[in-house]
Amino acid sequence: MCIKPRTRRDAGDLAALAALTNIGGVAVEVNDDDWGFVRRVFEDAGLTVLRRVTIEVRKAGDVPRVASEARKKGYDIVAVLPLSDEAARYAARDERVDLVVVRPGMARLVDSSQAGLHRMGGGAVELQVTPLLSQKQGFRTLMVVSRRAVAYSVPLVVSSCATTMWEFIPPRSIEALLSALGVPENYAKAFTYSHPWSIARRRMRRD
Repeated sequence: MCIKPRTRRDAGDLAALAALTNIGGVAVEVNDDDWGFVRRVFEDAGLTVLRRVTIEVRKAGDVPRVASEARKKGYDIVAVLPLSDEAARYAARDERVDLVVVRPGMARLVDSSQAGLHRMGGGAVELQVTPLLSQKQGFRTLMVVSRRAVAYSVPLVVSSCATTMWEFIPPRSIEALLSALGVPENYAKAFTYSHPWSIARRRMRRD
């Protein structure tokens, strides 16, 4: 659900790696100038490609506007990186928002209230493995949030969010990492496969 190639060469490398994992499809985040090229690269590798955007939002009241603007611009997957608790709660229940990205310090928001809000909105919480592992408290965030998602039945998507081939983490490796952190096998599979597929399926265009 999250690949962010830095360059066109990185896009080619990531497309080749993703194709080897038999995942079927990817959500890619790139600038407007590179989108056409990058889309063709991934499609030529045999992958379904969805275009993704991540938007930082501090005020809860800004969520509807930015989500609506993103939909009008044609983004398939809209992710919100909340900079406040209020923005995180609001984004969870907005049907135009697919993913609420969790940062270190936000683990407490993964609770029964957030689960209920996501059931209303139809989206999920997202953990981005590569960025988290480079941050202080990132590994702890990964562990605590994934466990809380199990405890409170919060829909969770775990993505590598790689920018280069060296950061790419295959889904099976993410599943194994979650299991090593104490996440039950059925939840680890859901966070890695079925939840991302559910999000993608409702946004796939029928051109």
